[in-house]
Amino acid sequence: MIRRGDTIENPVTGERVTFLATSADTGSEAVVIETVVQPDGFVAAAHVHPVQSERFAVAAGQLGSRSGTRR
Repeated sequence: MIRRGDTIENPVTGERVTFLATSADTGSEAVVIETVVQPDGFVAAAHVHPVQSERFAVAAGQLGSRSGTRR
């Protein structure tokens, strides 16, 4: 089970995910994570969240994204 403060790293993609709050912490309302991607890193696979919202805040650098055929 993931707990607040746990970190997962993927050296292949350059991603590091730290859990700031889990569903256990928020009464199943949210999972809050911080994701840091190294320069030239990427997300392992395209994915969707059909019934969840997702927000991004870029602290430094650039973020590229795709929605359908739009980039």
